Amino acid sequence: MTAQSGGTVSNLPIRPTLREVAARADVALSTASRVLNNGSASPELRERVLAAAEAVGYRPHALARSLRTGATRTVAFLVPDIANPLFGYIARGAAARFGAAGYSMLLAISDGRPERERSLIETMASRQVDGFLLSCTDEADAGLIELLSSMRVPIVLLDRELPVSGAHRVLIEHRRGLIEAVAHLAELGHRRIAYIGGDTIVRPGRERLAGYLAGMAQHLSTAEPAVRLGSSGHEFGRREALRLFADTTPPTAIISGGNQISTGVLQAVREAGKDIPSDLSFVGCDDIDALVLNNPPMTVVSRSVEEIGSEAADLLLGALRGEVTEPTTRVIHSRLVVRGSTRRPTDAPGSTR
Repeated sequence: MTAQSGGTVSNLPIRPTLREVAARADVALSTASRVLNNGSASPELRERVLAAAEAVGYRPHALARSLRTGATRTVAFLVPDIANPLFGYIARGAAARFGAAGYSMLLAISDGRPERERSLIETMASRQVDGFLLSCTDEADAGLIELLSSMRVPIVLLDRELPVSGAHRVLIEHRRGLIEAVAHLAELGHRRIAYIGGDTIVRPGRERLAGYLAGMAQHLSTAEPAVRLGSSGHEFGRREALRLFADTTPPTAIISGGNQISTGVLQAVREAGKDIPSDLSFVGCDDIDALVLNNPPMTVVSRSVEEIGSEAADLLLGALRGEVTEPTTRVIHSRLVVRGSTRRPTDAPGSTR
């Protein structure tokens, strides 16, 4: 087959048709269409039609299929900041699940701006995505809550507690890991344990702070908590760690409430000429490369971040298939992983250093 345009002739590939599939499988056109659109059919008939489609190289036309079924087989994943490696791991876990199910995933980045989040959601909705995975910046954003409540497609919230009727959730049990971190440091003999955490306008910030305070109450009830809260960024962690080092009684241990905060604290340690763990014990957050590959490897409050993505994708796929009909919450636990960045402080009773 050839086509002529502007005086040039080019060869165009012949696209196999549904009619060819039906003829090769020796079935009616309507039967071939039903099988290829996941309609009801016997195993033998389904196998015959699929084998015929493979033999002739037939691929369904995505736009035509979406017009027939009202489904685009595309989902949206909205995150605040792709520079945070956490979201890269989550996206990888989700994309693998969606890809295996024949779905495409659109990644949208809000840069932590609530107004941009709302705009991106409206844009994705106008493109008729079949569902949303969402990690928002501010759970108290009334405009976002109103917008999501008006949606008619499934929504899965990632570690967020927005009051959106019908939304599904994948939540992290942060408190246990933070309590374990305080208990571990207290057992080593630390009494001045500081916590640097992100803003409490989102669930992770609230839950990690609650875990730290609960751990201090349980294991160091006579000690004064030292809390620094703000953004979840690198520079905030660096700045607050330097301020803590300048105190008249600086902490002997620091717990970080976020992986980007952790890298900021480590920079502050280098700038202050301190050594981990000789001068300071440190507990980070999440098994990111910057912490695992550090020398020494960091003790961290860990969680399976790719599992967050795969669980969220499974929930959304279940809702799209009609298998998950009621709002569902799945919980992923955190745990302390002890490595080389924590040890007994020099001023602890019985210390030999």
